[in-house]
Amino acid sequence: MFKKFEEDLPETITPDEHLKYILDSALKYAIQRMPFNGGVGFITRSFVHQKGPGEGSAPSIGEGKYIEIMLLFDEHRKTIEPPNPMLKAPSTGKKETLDFELRLIDEMVKINQGVMECVIDDQKGRTLITLRFPVERRKVVYYPSINSSIN
Repeated sequence: MFKKFEEDLPETITPDEHLKYILDSALKYAIQRMPFNGGVGFITRSFVHQKGPGEGSAPSIGEGKYIEIMLLFDEHRKTIEPPNPMLKAPSTGKKETLDFELRLIDEMVKINQGVMECVIDDQKGRTLITLRFPVERRKVVYYPSINSSIN
C-alpha cells in the first residue's frame, strides 16, 4: 500500500456521508478485485481546471477548483482454477455485481457534481479509479453563539 496526500487539501462541496460512501465502496471494489499479494495506492491533489479548445472525449468537468482522489490497484492477471470442480465458485452475476457497484459510485459522484473515471490497463494488470469533486466555494464565517451568555 502506498499513499501520497497533498497537504492542506481544500474542502469539497460533497457531504461527508456521501464522500465516505464513495471512498468506502471504491476501496471495497478494489479489494474484491485484487490478488492476494496485490497492491493498492491512494493519491490526492487539488487543481484548477480551465476548459481548453476541443475538449470533449473524457468526462467533462467545468472550470474551477477541484479535488482529485486516485485509487490505483492491481487486478487478478490470471484466474487460477481450483483443482476440484466442486470448489469452483459460480461465476454468474459476479461481474455484473461489480459493474453495478461502480455504477452506484459513479451516480453518487455525479449527484455531488463530480466526475469518475475508471481506466483498466490489461497489460500491467492495474486499474485506476479517479474521482474529481468541486472545491467548496463558500467561506465559512463563525459568529459567537447568542445563547453562550445565557446560563
